[in-house]
Amino acid sequence: MWKAAKVFLKVLTILSFVTGAVSWKMRRVLPPKEDLLPAVCNKYPIQKKTNKLPFRIKKGGVEYTIKPLYSYDIHGMLVSYHDADSFGNIYHKAWKDNLNMRDLGLIWGNSAKSGSYAHITFSSGSWMLYWQWSDSRLIRGFNDDEVSNNHVLLSNDEITDKVMSTNWGDQIRMRGYLAEYSHDGGFKRGSSITRTDTGNGACETIFVTDFEILKRANPFWNDMYSLCIGLLIFCVIGRIFVFFKAPFKCAV
Repeated sequence: MWKAAKVFLKVLTILSFVTGAVSWKMRRVLPPKEDLLPAVCNKYPIQKKTNKLPFRIKKGGVEYTIKPLYSYDIHGMLVSYHDADSFGNIYHKAWKDNLNMRDLGLIWGNSAKSGSYAHITFSSGSWMLYWQWSDSRLIRGFNDDEVSNNHVLLSNDEITDKVMSTNWGDQIRMRGYLAEYSHDGGFKRGSSITRTDTGNGACETIFVTDFEILKRANPFWNDMYSLCIGLLIFCVIGRIFVFFKAPFKCAV
C-alpha cells in the first residue's frame, strides 16, 4: 500500500507541476481584440473636478489622510499588475503604506480596439508599468496616452477582494478619486492628473470607491492553475505523511 501511495504521489506531483507551468503561461495570454467590450474600446477615462474634502481612514494600525483631487472613472483591460507584497518590493512595508496593495496596468481606446497590444510585452515593477516591442510596424494602433499604471488605494474589504482577484486580460471598470495620500510618519504620495505624461510621476493614484470586473479572461487556465497549486500542496503534505508512516528496515 505504501509503495503504491509513493508512486501515486510522485506521478501526481509531476503532472501537477507540468500542468501548473502550462497554466501559468496560458493565464497570462491577453484576449484577442474580438473579445473586448465596447466600453473598453470606446470609452476614455473621465476626470472631473471634485468638491470632496480631505478625509482620514485607518488601515493596518496607520491613519492616513486622503486628499481627493478629481473624481475618476476608467474602463480598461488589465495587461499587467504588481502586488505590494511581491518578492523584492520593500518600499511599501518600509513606508507603512497599507493602502496601495496592488498596481494595475490598463489599456483602453484604440490601443485596445486595434489589437496592437498582442505584439507588445508588458511588465510591472515596484513603481512603473513597462512595455516593449520588436517591430514598430505591428503596433501602429498603439498610443502611449491610452495606457496607464494605476496605484490603487483600497480600504473596503469587498472592493479589495475584487481587485486582488483580477488577472491578465480581465476587463474592468474602476471609479473613485485621483488623490494624494499621506500619514503622520512623514510619508506622502501624489498622483498624475493627465494621461499624456510619462516616466516618474506619471502614474495615477486612485482611491477606489467602486470596482467591477466586466469580463474575465482565461477562466479555464486560471482555475487550472489554482487547482495545480492545491494539488502540489497536497502532494507535499502527502509525501511527508507517507515518509513518517511507511514502515522501513534498517540495514545492519
